[in-house]
Amino acid sequence: MASGFLSADSLKQLNRDGYFLLPDVYTIDSKNQDRLQMDVAAASSFDLESAVNARWIRQDTVGWVNETNQGGLAHARCLIRGIFGAIEAYRGDDERPLYHVSTAHRVPTHCQLARYDGAGASYSIHRDSCDKSLWDQGPIAYLLATPERRRCLTAILYLSQGADDWCEEDGGILLLYQGTEKKGASIEDATGVVRVRPQAGSLLVFDSRLLHEVLPTHRKGRTALTSWCQGARDVSDA
Repeated sequence: MASGFLSADSLKQLNRDGYFLLPDVYTIDSKNQDRLQMDVAAASSFDLESAVNARWIRQDTVGWVNETNQGGLAHARCLIRGIFGAIEAYRGDDERPLYHVSTAHRVPTHCQLARYDGAGASYSIHRDSCDKSLWDQGPIAYLLATPERRRCLTAILYLSQGADDWCEEDGGILLLYQGTEKKGASIEDATGVVRVRPQAGSLLVFDSRLLHEVLPTHRKGRTALTSWCQGARDVSDA
């Protein structure tokens, strides 16, 4: 399913630039749009920031999508989880995996559904992978962060309501800071900044070590389904 829109150029860009962005990989017709948004509203009901993050870090509402979900969310989950297998299976002319920054990929069964309903909701600068040491975190926090330390790739499928015309004035733009993979890098070290509008049906895949943020959102319905792929990296590339 996911391999149909993946290309060698996309994987070369992922190796070179740390990301690729594909438009219109998931189509939501008008008949199913209302049903999908009902599913989104039911699934994204957990106030994550109150349990994990301080309010100033993120102001979205999230939930988890797994094998129990039906309808449009089930199809979206299959697509976004399938992209990682398609990336690993894609071979170059020498029959070696075309993507080579990480290997031995494993995909969790659940995906995170995040909804921003305007009012300036944002997500401050962060990484999806954890680069803090045992000494930085302490033994308990270090063990709890094991899944985050193993994250290699992030995939985001946008399911935003009526977002085929999402523009800069609507806010909610994801800023991806290229060249910030190294431990301790800051946005001042970025070699470039990619601006991603949350257009419905578009898919963004990037290196989980890259710093990124979501700018304040001024329009309701910004919705993103996210999955993180765990794997192994070359120590020299960490």
